[in-house]
Parts: sequence; C-alpha cells; structure tokens
Amino acid sequence: MFYIKKSGTKIGDLKRELIMATRGSGSVGHLNAILNNTPQVSAISDADTINLSKTHHRKSFFQVYYDVSLMAIQVFLCFTITFVVFPGTSLGTKFDFLGTSNKDFAWFAVLMITTFNVFDTIGRFAGGYKQIFSPYTVFILTVTRLVFIPLFVLIQLNSDPASIFQSDWFRITNMALFALSNGYNSTLLMIYGPSMVEDENKERAGLLMSFHLVGGIFAGALIASFGMDKIGK
Repeated sequence: MFYIKKSGTKIGDLKRELIMATRGSGSVGHLNAILNNTPQVSAISDADTINLSKTHHRKSFFQVYYDVSLMAIQVFLCFTITFVVFPGTSLGTKFDFLGTSNKDFAWFAVLMITTFNVFDTIGRFAGGYKQIFSPYTVFILTVTRLVFIPLFVLIQLNSDPASIFQSDWFRITNMALFALSNGYNSTLLMIYGPSMVEDENKERAGLLMSFHLVGGIFAGALIASFGMDKIGK
C-alpha cells in the first residue's frame, strides 16, 4: 500500500525513479530503498494522505436498508406508538378543573395539544444536544414507550385508583412524558440511522428513514381509526 503526500510532487520524475530502481535486479529491496529516500513519498497521517487502496461506492437500496434496518424499524415503531393514541385516545377525557361543557372540552384539547407540541420540541432539541442512549441501547427507550398506550386507555376509562388515573396532574404529566420521549427517541433514531453508512450512502439512508417515519404515522393513525379512539365511548 502506497501513500502519496499531497504536495507539489512531479509524478513523472517519481515514476522514472521507481522504474530505474527496480530495473535489472527487480529487487523489492531497491524499491523500498527509493521509497524511503524520496522525500515526496512517506507514510504520514490520514489528514495528509490519499489511501489508494480504499474506495467507497454507492450501495443499492437493499444494501443500505440492511445497514440501517434496526434504526428504521425503531423509528417506524416510535411513530406508530405515538399516533395510535395521539390525538384520538389522549383527548378522550377532560380536566376536572375546567368543567364538563363542550366549551370546556375544547379548552382541554387545546391545552393537551399544546403540552404535546411544547414537550415534543424540547425532546427534539435535547436529542440533538445530548445522546444518553447509544445506537445499541436506544431500543430500550423505543420499547419502553409502549407503556403509554395502556396508560392513555386507563385514563380514558377513568380507572382506579382515581387519585392517579382520574387526576388532572397525572393527565398532564403523562402527556408531557409521552411527548418528550417521542421527540427525544425519534431524534436519536434519525441521527443514528444515516450514521450507519458511509457518506456516499447517507442520502439513501435518510430516504429510508423518512419512509419509515411516514409509515409509522400512517400505521398509527390506521390502528387508531379501527377503534382506539372509540374506547370508553
């Protein structure tokens, strides 16, 4: 393997020296000698070298998908979980301090959606600032978010104990954690997905990740439309 320093090297002169060094005896020792004594050729740092033996190439979509499949499936699951219960099931209750009229419910919906958007945004900023989970442990957060589905169902059914599932503080806290984890989890996955491939293939990786993101939203909304938002009604 040869490393060529990025300088004003005259390639023609270098070739002639190499040919002359090996002509006759064909000795590898002669070649090594000329390499070691030629200032234009040396083993130097990666920042100043061109590795002639290493080449990158664009992979097919199937090859890229194989590399990012773990992150892609998780981002699909993340948004499926979110849209199974939001906004349908999560808005199927009310705040006690607002009352029970239609006008009061409208304010409940506004407050809950605002809570979701605020904490989801905080989660996205946090995901870009600090990655607590690595690409190999982020699945723990993805799977843990499944617990929000039964929690929202129990809230909508006004289950016991009433001090928890029928309380305003728990409704707000549950929504805040739900949104925060959605923003944080999805951001980590969208960061880690393209990082699994070389620069030449990051564009395709990003497309595949976006496809699974949209697919998760569609799947969650589809599941919700088949009954999740009708629980307790």
